[in-house]
Amino acid sequence: SPREIRLITISAGRFNDPLVCTLSHKDLDSHQIPEYETISYCWGNAAQRNIIVLNNLPISVPSSSAAALRHVRLCQSDRTVWLDAICINQNDIEERSRQVAIMGAIYRNGTRNLIYLG
Repeated sequence: SPREIRLITISAGRFNDPLVCTLSHKDLDSHQIPEYETISYCWGNAAQRNIIVLNNLPISVPSSSAAALRHVRLCQSDRTVWLDAICINQNDIEERSRQVAIMGAIYRNGTRNLIYLG
């Protein structure tokens, strides 16, 4: 679907616990899309990387993305978020263009926008 997005569910944990997440595909136009929050943050240096566990696999993500996820993670419950650097395949120019075109809808459909200043 042209309005399909990815959402990250961050597993509950303490601040210094490993980041364990699940990535799922959802249609923005579906009535079954879960509530999610968007994260705005400074990308920083993309060369600086951290490892998170995504769908049971270790994956390298920009350090700024990992820091944002770590700071918004909850201790007692999972949290579903949209974060551009992970939810958009940055190596696929066609996908990136499609996602940028619907970014306004992604932010509007989120329950709130979390801002991480670093």
